[in-house]
Amino acid sequence: MTIHATAIIEPGATLGENVTIGPLSYIQAGVTIGDHCTIASHVTILCGTTLGDRTQVHAGAVLGDTPQDLAFLDEPSSVKIGNNCVIREGVTIHRGTKAGSMTLVGNDCLLMANSHII
Repeated sequence: MTIHATAIIEPGATLGENVTIGPLSYIQAGVTIGDHCTIASHVTILCGTTLGDRTQVHAGAVLGDTPQDLAFLDEPSSVKIGNNCVIREGVTIHRGTKAGSMTLVGNDCLLMANSHII
């Protein structure tokens, strides 16, 4: 495991084997990162987010933030990202919009720069 000295990993985050986390990235409690994942610099991953094995997250991505939905009532929801995904620079993936809902990204997905998933 390689974690840059400036990365913040909150207690309660679960990191798999052989994970790399770059400078100034923030991993909140309640996050699960699978084995052999690479998290670049300036990435934010928030509570309720699960990353599958061998997923790459590039600089500036934000995973698990509150949805951009005016009807959202700040109820618990989550994000699950499959195995072997590539999440490029500036991608945002927000939590589900209803209580108990999940934003789901399958296996082997490429999310190109600045795309948004809700």
